[in-house]
Order: sequence, then C-alpha cells, then structure tokens
Amino acid sequence: METRTRESSAIVTLALLIIAATVATKAQNPVIQTNYTADPAPMVYNDTVYLYTTHDEDVTVNNFFTMNDWRCYSSVDMVNWTDHGAVLSYTDFNWSRGDAWAGQCIYRNGKFYFYVPMNQKNGGNAIGVAVSDSPTGPFKDALGKPLLVGYGYIDPTVYIDDDGQAYLYWGNPELCYVKLNEDMVSYNQQVGVVKVPLTVEGFGPRDNTDRTTSYEEGPWFFKRNNLYYLLYPGGPLPEHLAYSTSTGPTGPWKYKGKIMNVIANKGAFTNHPGLVDFKGKSYLFYHNAGLPGGGGYTRSVCVEEFNFNPDSAIPLLTPTSGVKNAVKPLDPFRWNEAETIAWESGIKTGSDNKTGVYVTNIDNAGYLKVRAVDFGKAGAAAFAAKVACETKPGVSEGGAIEIRLDAATGALIGSLPVSYTGDLNTWTTEWTNIEAASGVHDVYFVFNTQIKNAFNFDKWCFLKDTTLNELVAIHAVVDKYKIDKNSGSNTTGIKVVAIYSNGNAEDVTSRASFQPQEAGLVSVSDGIVTGTAYGTASVKVEFGGLTDEMKIIVKNIEGELSVGSLLVDPQSVELLTGTTAPLTITARFVDGREEDVTKLATFSNPDLKVATISNGTITAGNSGIVTITASYKGQMGSSKSASFTVKVFNRSPFVKNEAEKYSQQSGIQTEACSDTGGTDNVGFIENGDWLKIDALDFGQSVSSFEVRAASATTGGMVEIHLDSLDGKVVGTCHIPATGGWQTWRTQSCAVEDFSGVHDVYLVFKGDGGFLFNLNWWLFKGGVNSVVKLDGLPSPSIISKQNEQYMKGIMPGDIITMYNGLGRKIKAFSNKSDSIRLAGTSGLIVVEVKRGVEVFKLKTVLK
Repeated sequence: METRTRESSAIVTLALLIIAATVATKAQNPVIQTNYTADPAPMVYNDTVYLYTTHDEDVTVNNFFTMNDWRCYSSVDMVNWTDHGAVLSYTDFNWSRGDAWAGQCIYRNGKFYFYVPMNQKNGGNAIGVAVSDSPTGPFKDALGKPLLVGYGYIDPTVYIDDDGQAYLYWGNPELCYVKLNEDMVSYNQQVGVVKVPLTVEGFGPRDNTDRTTSYEEGPWFFKRNNLYYLLYPGGPLPEHLAYSTSTGPTGPWKYKGKIMNVIANKGAFTNHPGLVDFKGKSYLFYHNAGLPGGGGYTRSVCVEEFNFNPDSAIPLLTPTSGVKNAVKPLDPFRWNEAETIAWESGIKTGSDNKTGVYVTNIDNAGYLKVRAVDFGKAGAAAFAAKVACETKPGVSEGGAIEIRLDAATGALIGSLPVSYTGDLNTWTTEWTNIEAASGVHDVYFVFNTQIKNAFNFDKWCFLKDTTLNELVAIHAVVDKYKIDKNSGSNTTGIKVVAIYSNGNAEDVTSRASFQPQEAGLVSVSDGIVTGTAYGTASVKVEFGGLTDEMKIIVKNIEGELSVGSLLVDPQSVELLTGTTAPLTITARFVDGREEDVTKLATFSNPDLKVATISNGTITAGNSGIVTITASYKGQMGSSKSASFTVKVFNRSPFVKNEAEKYSQQSGIQTEACSDTGGTDNVGFIENGDWLKIDALDFGQSVSSFEVRAASATTGGMVEIHLDSLDGKVVGTCHIPATGGWQTWRTQSCAVEDFSGVHDVYLVFKGDGGFLFNLNWWLFKGGVNSVVKLDGLPSPSIISKQNEQYMKGIMPGDIITMYNGLGRKIKAFSNKSDSIRLAGTSGLIVVEVKRGVEVFKLKTVLK
C-alpha cells in the first residue's frame, strides 16, 4: 500500500514554503506565446480584460504580413491569459479578400461591436463592423458590406463619450473620424468623414520629409478625467509610440510627446498602442518581436503597468519583462481552462466546436505556467485533468503531466499518467494524488511524452486536502496500451490506484474488478492484460463504487512498422530559377496505412546546384535537370526508395511577368487588381521599396522596359538595378499620375543594352506617401546579330537618357533602316563610330552592310 502520513505532509509543506519564499515572482512579456499576435486592443467588461489581437501566421507569404483572423484572450488578474481562439476572420465578410489588420471591439446596449479593416475583393481598403452577443464571439458581419471605404482606411479605434456620442477614428497616412450613430453600424452622414489636420503642433515633428508630422497610423482614442487622448505609432519607420491630447473629442489636438521609443532589442518595425485602466491600475499594451522566430511580420503583444503623472501626462515607458504582480490570486479548486496561461514552452492551442479551445501540439519537456495560484493553508490532496490521447506507430505509451511549483524544475508535487483514450478528440478525466502544497505558488504543468502531440489537455483542478480518508477517485493505467496477439509481445501490466481526500494513494489492483467491453480481444488476470485478437479493447475498472476505463490496442506490430513502398509527389516538376515547390514523401506500410515521412526521409542529390530539398520544399537553383532519390526505413523491415526529376529554367524577361511574382520584396503589399487580365497587383508602394526577381535570361540584348501602372497621386519612378540593390542602374521608367489606383496605363522606357542572366531589382522612387501600383512588367529584346567578325566591332543599339544610339559601327558601313512593314525609311554610308537613331517611331529594323557581311538589328523608337 502506498500511503502518505500527515507528519510527512507537514515536513514537505514546510520545505516547499521555504523554497517558495526564496523564489521571486517573475513577470512575463510577451503575454501570448502560443501564437504570433500584434495590434493589441484591450477592453474591460464585467471585471475582465478582453484582449483582441491580430494574428501573424507562423509562415508568411512573400515575406509580408500574413494575417487571416482576429484572436481574443481574457484575464481577470493581468498575469494569466485565457485563449478564446479566433473570434473573427476576414472570410466572415463576403466582400473581403483578406488582410485582417488592427481593429477594436466595444460594448453597447447588450451587443459587442468589432470594427476591423480589410481589403475589398474589388480592390481598395475598407472598414467593416461585426457584432456579437458575447465578447468572445462568434462575431458576424453586421452590414453585409463595408461601413467605410477609402484609401488608407485602416486601424479603426472606437470610443463612446459620456454623452453617448460614439466616435470612430482611423487612418494611414491621413487621420480621419466619423460620429457613429447609436446603432453603431452607421454614422452621421451630415457631418460625414472628417479629416483631422495633421500639424506639427498637433502631432509632433517628423525626422524626415516623407510626411509632415509624427503621426503614422494605428490610433487609440479614449477619455480620462475629462481629457481626450489619442495614442498612435509615430514615424518614420521603425515606429515609436506617441500621443496627443485635447479638451474636446474632435480636437484641436496638442502633441504631448513620446510614450515609448523605438524598441531597439527585439523590436518590430511597427508598433501599436492600446491602453486601459483596470482595478485601479493603468496598463499600456504594445507589440514587439520578442518570441523565437519573431520579426517585422511575426510580432508579439506585450503589456506594461504604469501610473499617469499628476498632470495627467503619460510617462515615457521602457519595455520590461511585464506585469510583476497579479491583481488577484487564481483559485485552483475550481475547473480552470488549460489554455489559461502565463507562460508556455513547446505547446500550441487548438479548438473544435465541441470542446472549444484546448492545449495541443505538446512537445516532450514542454510546459505551461500559471501564476499566483493560491492553495490556501490546507493545501491540495489530489489533481484532476481532462485529457485526450491518441496512438502513433511504434508508440505504446501516452505520457504524463508533472505538477511542479515555482519553476519547470521545481518541487514535484504530483504526476498524472495520461493513457490512450481513442483519439485526440475523445476526452476523459484522470486523477492523481498530490504531495502537500499550500500557500501561493506559480504552478508548472510539465509534459512528458514519447512523441509530439501524443495528447491534448483541456481543463484542470485541484481537490482541497482534508483530514478525512475518503475515496475520491481511482486511476487505472497499463505499462503499454499497444500489444500484439503473438507470444512475446501480447501482454501488458495493469495498475489501479485509489486516491483519497487527504492525499493518500493506494494500489488496489488485486481488489479491483475488470470487465472487457468487447468479447474475444483481451483477457485480464492477476494484473496482466493479454491480447487474443486484433482490435481496440475497452476495459471497465471498478473499485469502491468508482469506475475508470482503459483502452488497449491489439495490433500486428511488425506490419505497422515495416514499409512496403515509398511514394513521391510530384514525380517530376518544372520550376523557374529561384522558385519553390512542395514535395511529399509518403510511406505505405505493410498493414496498408500511409504516413507522410517527408521530413524523415533521406535524399541522394547528384547536383545541388540545380535544386535543393529542405523540409518538404524543392528550391530551384540554376538551370538544368537532376534526378533525386528519396529513401526511408521504418522501425522494422528494409529501406525503400523512390526517385523524382526536377527541371529548372531561367525566367524569360520578354513576356508579361506579374508584379506579384517576385522572389523578395521590401515594403509592398499584394492586393486585388481590376485591370483587364489582372488578378492581383503590387500596391502600397512608397519611396525606397523594391522587388527582386531572380535569374532573368536576357540573351544577347535588351532595348526597352514596359510596366503596367496606376497612380492616384503624382506617381514616381522605377529604377532597374542589376544583381543587387546597389547594382548598375540600366534604366529609369517614369510613372505619371493616372487618376486612380485602379486606372491603368502602360509606360515604357529605354534601357542600356546588356545581356546574359541577371537578378533584377525594381527599386521605387518618389515623394512621400504611396506612389503607384504595378500590375505587370516586361523587357523587350534589342540586338539580334547575324554575323560577328573576329577582331572588328559588332554593331549594337543602346539606350541612354531615353534616346537610342547605334554603336560598334565603322566608317564605310552601309546603313539601311526599314519600318515594321518592311518599307525602306532611309539609307546612307556611315562616316562615324556611332549615330543617334531618330526621325521615326515604332518598330524599325537596321541593316548594316560591311563588305560581304550583313548585320540586322531591331528596336522600338519613340
């Protein structure tokens, strides 16, 4: 019998109290670690802070913001945050095509209104409004159309004044507002959209001349002590946080200074403020790039506790590790959601319609931390958790949840075995006894598992310690939950533990009763389970009027672990230089199941210059062809192989190339395009932004460059650089105003002649603000030499300052010019080594006769 005496409890409790007294309470930033989050929008409702965030996906598309939904988290203590999952997505708006950017939620008249910016399917920015009966959703589109439409209509902030008038501010590069009607889904049309004058007095000076003032985007509007505040990210990039105040809700505004400087260590190039007062304290939310893998497009929300100055000013805040003290302790003697987390490592959260949000993707040695848990003087006697566990090939054990105090390696007060339940969505409640724990502690749930994602974790609670030795639960476990029916691997040991209200635990296996629920699969005798036929068996266990249930799989283990064949998809692929394609390697095992082993397979690649393989992605290198062989061996049996072919071609610059098909970029965004034949275009282009296109094969010559562009401002220029951002500039194409962001014109310009394979950088230049949009681009070929004479120059046509010249000619050459229809324009005997081509326009063919040799060249003249 396993027992724990009251005397030993007292000793352990005293030791733990001494340990706890020496452990300083630790804060934590970022406050959310299971996802990349940004653009915090806190809301206080019913003694709870609801934190709405945007969500940066783990994998970005085209190295840019990749944001599909809005998330909600809540806290009653400002240190533990409960994950409510995605409460709204851009797909919930049938008029939207994406980009779930910064929004804000507010309560009024029994409803919650969530104002969010998106891009419309037909192009352009818009602000929508979603409504819900609950702060955690589900939210639904309230209008079926945008509330506001306009260029730069992003980052809305909403506030309801004391007189009931609601205001919605937003904007980049301009700052605008409307007066919302009481229904919160329409606005005062007589006042309309008001543009706030962006003056230096109102919004502070800027360090460069791309805009007039510090104001950049992301406003946060609120009122405190009869003073109106407007917080915002200040420019230029990277952003700092600043604020202005006013005695009225619509200004005039007076610049008050910075709230937070540019974050030098682990900062993103953007920032976004959100501020609330809660339980008599003030909190500023913002975002950085503090999580592993963090960056400008993978950000993380943080929070700082602070005090307003006596004159109502906001002090300059320095990022810290976060909130140091909980507003109130957490009660462990009620059911708590596992997704209520202060800090985590090696886990994610998931959700379904039945269970809601839960902890998943659990790594071995991963953990989650809950702060300020108050066990009281009596302490805890038992621990229960709602879990779900599945099986994986070659794995026959579920895992365990260790309960530790004050550190991931702190005092171990209990360990809960997690056994197979059927799958990751079949839940059961398991119990274990607890060694003495009393007082206030940070609690760490540390996960032991043979494989990643072996089990999910939904809820937990502790049972108060009492002086009574009452049976409260039983827990049945087996040594392994997967056995065979063949001798030698057909048995597993079983153990039944009784758990009592004073923390005692007792092995009652010999006194428990066992009832297999399926006939003929297993038998149970003297604490041993024996497999007799293949299948999944449920065994009901009973002791002292309480029951538990185990699941045991009887399976042909050799067939499960031996690979019969290997499949590869695709078997052949053609790629342009610098592009990628997905690769999947599938093992088909002897028992018929299939498993994706792409990341486990080994590859034999005879030519790494043509293509490489990494984490299921084929990356094209140089032009050529290579046959690659993949191999994989199961835990039993022999290795199997399969081959696939990769062909790589250089991209042609002489066809229309979609602007959004680039290899790298800086500062731009892809949006819907209304141009004929256009699906998407590159937009939000500002001075200094650029696109890179890998390995364009220009052959022998180039004459000109064309680009399809649209501009609602004064336009700008496209500089064409070869091989690097600082590489040779071979041409500059002017983009004029076209009258609209979707009013398209084709612009062309001459380029200096060059040849061969080059990386091309399209670098955008212009005045402040957004310059133009690009739909497609192409180059046009130039020289087509027929004959080259050894030792003598060959004629060619080059472009310089928007004019074209013939070079490489010699005195005495006979030059004849023809138009595109083949008609002779003029002919003459050359007298110099170069001439300027002029006097006509359109396609021309230039014929150069040098003795018996003939050269023919073609170009386009303006």
